[in-house]
Amino acid sequence: MAVCVYKYFLKIVEDKEIKPILEYALQLAESHISQISEFLKNANYQVPIGFTESDVNLNAPRLFSDHFLLFYSYIMTVHGVTAYSVAITVADRKDIQDYFFECTATSKELLQKIVELSKTLPNFSSVPTIPSFPFLPFNFYSLFFCRHYDSRNRISCITRKIFHKLTNIFDHFRGSK
Repeated sequence: MAVCVYKYFLKIVEDKEIKPILEYALQLAESHISQISEFLKNANYQVPIGFTESDVNLNAPRLFSDHFLLFYSYIMTVHGVTAYSVAITVADRKDIQDYFFECTATSKELLQKIVELSKTLPNFSSVPTIPSFPFLPFNFYSLFFCRHYDSRNRISCITRKIFHKLTNIFDHFRGSK
């Protein structure tokens, strides 16, 4: 599906700085299809027929802004990095692990390109920081978060909760004007 999506995106993109990012994303998607097909063939599995060029109308009218194309790429890359890192841990074959390590590395490159370009855009919002309050004891926070964890795991729990809230905020508002 990513190949179809990025081919459409490349057909409609107007921003000359976003276009190379979309080209790189398409290159990665096509590479993934090729490598995964080889893994399946070598293991004597049937290669499934996924989305094809007949499933997308590249001449369809423009539906999305260039900023949305970049935001979509950001979200998909974040999900990719997460999925690849989990896939490494469940693969028992070294060649499959190496493939997912490579996917993680190339996704990291793509993510960094997207973030660097996003920083130059007027509606970019950086990740908020958590201020340090030296006058409040740590137990103050634990009254509100993760009371069921012991003291060693509370900060981890708090960090996870903040990360999930932040991710939800980004998912809903980062790309909007």
